[in-house]
Amino acid sequence: MEPDFIEMSQKRQIENAAIQYGLLTEDKNMRPAASPMEANLDLQPAVGEDHTLPYRALLGTLLWIARNTRPDIFFSVIYLARFSNAYSSEHYRHLKRVLRYLVCTKDHKLTYTRQEGATNFSINSLSDSDWASNSEDRRSTSGALTYLFGNLVSWTSKRQVTVALSSTEAEYMGLTESVKDTMYLNNLLEEIGTVVHPIVTNIDNLGSGFMAENSVNSKRTKHISVRHHYCRQFVQDKTIDLQYVSTDENTADIMTKPLPAPKFIKFMKRLLKMRQ
Repeated sequence: MEPDFIEMSQKRQIENAAIQYGLLTEDKNMRPAASPMEANLDLQPAVGEDHTLPYRALLGTLLWIARNTRPDIFFSVIYLARFSNAYSSEHYRHLKRVLRYLVCTKDHKLTYTRQEGATNFSINSLSDSDWASNSEDRRSTSGALTYLFGNLVSWTSKRQVTVALSSTEAEYMGLTESVKDTMYLNNLLEEIGTVVHPIVTNIDNLGSGFMAENSVNSKRTKHISVRHHYCRQFVQDKTIDLQYVSTDENTADIMTKPLPAPKFIKFMKRLLKMRQ
């Protein structure tokens, strides 16, 4: 009998990276790491680069793993990539913590389950933003997760191009990024079959939902770049259905900021679809 799920991991690559970057030889009694980053971490760029450290090489290794099978470290790697031209031993220490977390969780797998009897493609997504999270330039971070038949197929963490004046604006800009990913998948699948509409997109900010559902330009919205109004057409023609989810249950939060370990673990298990 064929299994009703498949699991993907990069365990061997994680083990090889641990050996290559001296994680095991430097600390034989390696302390476990429950999360890839400490909560509320706020690093500043170093003055120049420490060329004695293989920062970029390790960063590339971690990014490859994050993009393929470990979305739980994606935000951490993207965040640390900001310092690829201005890093010190402190930045490298935090990068090695991500690797240490991977070694401690190397048996974790990204799981995909089969949808029996489904004839049409079912997509849903989650969107979130962390307002003014970058203390250097006060740009916010957008996070988005896209699911097909309840399986995670796309994950995004991206620093916003412009500075948002409120958390509502940051969430609205983040929603645009989420809808772009969703519509890409929608357009791809429509070449193959039928997609169930409307596509449910979860947000945890009612104000951003109101901005998307209403084509009202006021003093609060007219300064927002036209590119961020992209999501409006899909919300208003019922291709996208915005539904509210509480912040504590919005899994996309893991793509926007370093979380406390208990919350990170809860969302990580959802991302990887781990059996309890």
